[in-house]
Amino acid sequence: MHGALILKPEAEDTLKIFSGVALDLEGTLVDLESLHHRAHREVAGALGITLPDSVDEIMRQVPSFVGGPDTAVMEQLLELARKNPGSGDLLKAWNVGKMIELKDAIFDGMFSEAVFRPREGSARLIQMVSQLGVPYTICSVTRSTQAGIIIDRSGLREMLYGNPVLLRHDVKHGKPSPDVYQLAAKEMNISPSGLLVFEDSPTGVKAAVAAGATVFAVPAVVGEGNKPTELMVKTLTESGAARVFDNWNEVVKYIENNTYIYLEGVRNNRGDTFSVSDAEGRVTGTLVKAFGAKSLLESGYSAKQPENFRINGDSDTPAGTAFARRPEVN
Repeated sequence: MHGALILKPEAEDTLKIFSGVALDLEGTLVDLESLHHRAHREVAGALGITLPDSVDEIMRQVPSFVGGPDTAVMEQLLELARKNPGSGDLLKAWNVGKMIELKDAIFDGMFSEAVFRPREGSARLIQMVSQLGVPYTICSVTRSTQAGIIIDRSGLREMLYGNPVLLRHDVKHGKPSPDVYQLAAKEMNISPSGLLVFEDSPTGVKAAVAAGATVFAVPAVVGEGNKPTELMVKTLTESGAARVFDNWNEVVKYIENNTYIYLEGVRNNRGDTFSVSDAEGRVTGTLVKAFGAKSLLESGYSAKQPENFRINGDSDTPAGTAFARRPEVN
């Protein structure tokens, strides 16, 4: 029985329990958006289109520019070119297939020379999820050969600890179809509603929401002050993101401040704990902060997941939480 990520935000009365975590690769864990954007700009140039400098302005004209898929981007560029008097005869030489071939050739040339690093803070999030004993996976529509290179060069391979990587060839349909996140839940043997997904693009958010998962968005495309633009936040929220974070360090802070584990058989009436009772109303333990200055996880406790519980007598609380026990001493 694996662990769970129990979130209870301070300003909220609800408790959210996740039995698995899925992370998008490109943009979310490793920022490659600039390479895709440069390639798309060159394709647009071949059609006689000069795209604006502002990504927000581009998104108003090409809604799929951030996160793709490429087919949608090319269709939107073609539509833009048809309205552009300067494109003229250039349109006769292009269709979606040829545009994708050009984009791939440009992208592959830049990709071969690129340096890949995990976005700041993302490695700490993976470490925290691992400490809780929660299964996690990378879910991406990246081509398998490129995904392998990104994961190896960025050092993500060492952070996976045998957890799977699910890619485009593993599913019938790419994002925004929910296939890859439905498969992730199936591989973890959990309901999609128990899956927490981290994404950076509206397309990815829509895929996870369609699967029935909860999505936290960590956009890679930012504006002034290294913060997501208002349009990006609005688009991600409208796509179904439960929360939009400025960066991974904000995610880590949120998880540290709001994650609990269950101490079986412990009664504690401190203000920062919550009592846990069984179906008959008998107190069986206490929810205590998992991380912090006196982290229980770092003190030798392990997080696991029992089947039924109630928080402070609330019978509507969903089943499944995490509890901690001291490791056995031989």
